[in-house]
Amino acid sequence: MIGDIPPVMSVSRAFNLLKGGSAYELFRKEPKFRLRYPRGHLWSPGKFYRTVSDVNVDTAINYVRNQAMAQASLDKFVLT
Repeated sequence: MIGDIPPVMSVSRAFNLLKGGSAYELFRKEPKFRLRYPRGHLWSPGKFYRTVSDVNVDTAINYVRNQAMAQASLDKFVLT
């Protein structure tokens, strides 16, 4: 997943919004998920993020999209 957040927003705040909003929508659209997650904790408390430095968003998106092709070519590589 690639996210572009404003410079004034902290990464922690962006994660809180993403995790909270996605959990809310999932529980709203699929009420049976409440049976599996009765305390409402869909996400684990941890997080991981990586910056892409001065690369623009389009370059990062193309990189992620092309990972399937890169992985497929690595799968053909055989170690001897």
